[in-house]
Amino acid sequence: MSNIVGLDASFLHSIGEMNALKVFKLTSCGHNESRIALQGLCKLSHVQTLDLSNNNLVGNLPACMANLTSLQWLALSGNQFTGNLTESPIASLTSIQELYLSDNDFQIPSSFGPLYNHSKLNTFIGDGNEIYGDVVPRSWVPTFQLNTLYLSCHGNVGAIPDFLFHQHDLQFVEISHIHFKGEFPYWLLDNNTGMTTLTLVNNSLSGHVFSPPHSLMSLEELDISNNLLNGEIPMNFGTFFPNLMKLNMSSNQFQGNITPSLGDISSLYSIDLSNNQLIGTIPKQLGKGCKNLEELILTNNKLHGQIFPVDFNLTVLRNLQLGGNSFTSLSDSLSRSGLGTLDISNNRLSGPIPKWMEKISSLEEIRMSNNNLEGSIPVEFCQLDELGALDLSDNNISGTIPPCFDNEHIYMKFVSLRISYKEH
Repeated sequence: MSNIVGLDASFLHSIGEMNALKVFKLTSCGHNESRIALQGLCKLSHVQTLDLSNNNLVGNLPACMANLTSLQWLALSGNQFTGNLTESPIASLTSIQELYLSDNDFQIPSSFGPLYNHSKLNTFIGDGNEIYGDVVPRSWVPTFQLNTLYLSCHGNVGAIPDFLFHQHDLQFVEISHIHFKGEFPYWLLDNNTGMTTLTLVNNSLSGHVFSPPHSLMSLEELDISNNLLNGEIPMNFGTFFPNLMKLNMSSNQFQGNITPSLGDISSLYSIDLSNNQLIGTIPKQLGKGCKNLEELILTNNKLHGQIFPVDFNLTVLRNLQLGGNSFTSLSDSLSRSGLGTLDISNNRLSGPIPKWMEKISSLEEIRMSNNNLEGSIPVEFCQLDELGALDLSDNNISGTIPPCFDNEHIYMKFVSLRISYKEH
């Protein structure tokens, strides 16, 4: 039952009369009832699935919900529930297997102490709540083994939650914005060899990133952006993460060269190493080996040299962002790509604007501002039918604008053109 506006509150009071009900879903009804209305649900002693997502329900969960001892699947996401999980009836519902609490105002202890006896729990989705640091006796060991854990919350827990040391079946993990300190937790990957997704964004992680003791064959997505990690990216990084599809290490303090071993990960479709302190050139192995790469973001580093060598094999590349570096030349090998977005602004490119760019018919956005480009805008750009934004500002552009840019029926409705002339 969903999309019912103005549902009569008496309905929730009387629902308990259907005490043989095993599945009850009431979602997206725009309700605004308090704990009192929910008490009618407490009589559903045989219910196994309860979904009350996205109803604007408010207040603490009624204590009588502890009577729902058959409950296996509970979804309360997208409401305005409050209260500490330690004092919640959820702590008594030990048959729960999947628990969805995202986007409420619950207070979740980082120890997960209230859930230690939930031996069947395998999924916990708690995004958008408050998490706080607490301590449980070292002798306490959780009886659950999670498969999925999403904790993108607000709070400051101080240290990585202890219960994670006891987990061995994790596959999907997102723990972000809770500011636990310390080094990158390689033990989390080592203990959970079947993990496919690990997201640890904005957690104040620091120190170097070291190679794990063995290859992690299952990991497909790794996002450790917006931390304080530093040092060089390990040279053998690609050897230990051979099946990665998405890599985001942006907004840290990484130094040194981009490891050529990234070119050994042919499954990669997205790489973001922006906002670090990386030096050197783009490894030719990356341009040759990452044949499935669709997105490469290296913005705001200290890279230099030519943008890709002649031996280039990124034919499905769609998004290339290299702004804020010191690149000096652009290889025409890019004409073999399917680029939609090209950002090479704020570099040291010189000479005329490459005419061969008209061969990339899929281009929708070109940003080449703040370089040392000179000459006129190639008339060949008129062949770029998909072009929607062209930024050539802060260069040494001269001559006239191609006639096609003056035809509002063809381009001016779609093209945002910025051209300025440097003062000499």
